[in-house]
Amino acid sequence: MKKVPNEASVILETLKSMKRRVVGMVVESTFNWYWLVDLLMGAGYKVHLANPPAIQKFSGLEHVDDVHDAFWSAEQLRLGVLPE
Repeated sequence: MKKVPNEASVILETLKSMKRRVVGMVVESTFNWYWLVDLLMGAGYKVHLANPPAIQKFSGLEHVDDVHDAFWSAEQLRLGVLPE
């Protein structure tokens, strides 16, 4: 996981090398999410807009931060239980 600035060109360049392996992306529907979803969908990515209040936190998680939240969102997407 890598933090990048909220700049379209930087985001797309960062994802470029992984594009063929990405089967889906999760974006939380929080403040100002729409431009990112539009950008990713326009670049050909399959985007899932997650509903944060509906996401159950996994009780076994020891840490609560962006990295662990991202892995949990990806796991929910993989299992087909991501609230969208």
